[in-house]
Amino acid sequence: MATSHDAVVADGTATQFAISFPYLDQEHVSATINGEDATFSWVDTSTVEFASAPSAGALVRIERNTPISSVLVEYTVEGAVPVEDLNQINLQLLYALQETQRDLAEAVSGGPGAEGPSTADLAADIAAIQAALTTLDARVTVEEGIRAAGDLAVAESVTEVETTVGDHTASITEAMTSVDGLAAEWKLQVDVDGAPAGSVKLTGVSEGSEGAVSELVFEVDKFKLLDPDLDAGIVPFSYEDGLIYMDDVYIRKLEAGAVVTDSLADGAISIVETAYTAEAITVAKNDAVTIQSLFVTPVDGLVRIDAAFRAYSGINIAQVAGAGYVAIAVECLRGTTVIGARQISLPIRNLTTGGQLTFDGFFNFPFLDTNPGTSLTTYSVRVTPVVNVFPEAVTVVFLNRHLAITNTKK
Repeated sequence: MATSHDAVVADGTATQFAISFPYLDQEHVSATINGEDATFSWVDTSTVEFASAPSAGALVRIERNTPISSVLVEYTVEGAVPVEDLNQINLQLLYALQETQRDLAEAVSGGPGAEGPSTADLAADIAAIQAALTTLDARVTVEEGIRAAGDLAVAESVTEVETTVGDHTASITEAMTSVDGLAAEWKLQVDVDGAPAGSVKLTGVSEGSEGAVSELVFEVDKFKLLDPDLDAGIVPFSYEDGLIYMDDVYIRKLEAGAVVTDSLADGAISIVETAYTAEAITVAKNDAVTIQSLFVTPVDGLVRIDAAFRAYSGINIAQVAGAGYVAIAVECLRGTTVIGARQISLPIRNLTTGGQLTFDGFFNFPFLDTNPGTSLTTYSVRVTPVVNVFPEAVTVVFLNRHLAITNTKK
């Protein structure tokens, strides 16, 4: 099947002829009747029509000739290269090669196009295509090695992904190094047009009996920390132009050399009172137990209550019949009034048949009291282990129990 032309012997009545080959632009398609140029119109993207039917026995030839004197798409340094543009320039080169192959074969065989381009013209076409190909390059390089540096053993691995379009080159390099079992480094670096655009580096160094020290370093112009559960557009933490921006911050204790601000709005500085207990408390299945409380006198307006704790437990799998779950119901109370409630499923890990099913996690729950009043009152956190199917003996241990009350004026 021809990839760049169609040839049909006319029957004397047909005016429309189908095109079987692809093309980038209708201007790249031409037609001849018995070797003479012929005009036509487009019926649709795959059919052309002559004003009158070619005579019976006439050779109708429709062919594609893709220009190669210039690229159809030019790239700039800004932004990523769209995949549609990459496909178009690749198709331009592919179609031009197919057409050159067609013209060369017909010139050698004396076929319909034997009167076509000369050897010099074909050589010029091939040279132009080769020149165009040198402007587009993509490669992946992987280098690995183990070597000795003095008395040290060093293992290294470097992977580089690079693309070049015209005069512009962009690359990503991942380098991993391990030295003598005592130090390791991982680095990811992005370079654009020969200059570093940013990098991330993680290192770890053994300090003997003191354990290991690690460091994570970002070298970037801008940095953002996002939470997929927050609404789009909310950035809890970001860095740009030497400044750190935080959307909503809770700091248990702040020591500042200076606080610089244009003004303080009403309620901008809130009173925070806290209670903390490190000791463990054990709560049985379905028992509701207060694990932390705090006496405060609220400021008229809003009160925020932040409860945090660590919880863990273990269950003998041999005693479990069927499927079940473990969760913790958490309630926040003002006096005896429940002002907020949550229920969370506990993280489960280390599940083995006939062994132990364990969970161990740290949890933080914010609550808001919109009608606190102004009298001395007690805020407390009450927890209830909610267990299904698992045996009655299941208990949950709570420790590192923290409660923070923030009084904020409206």
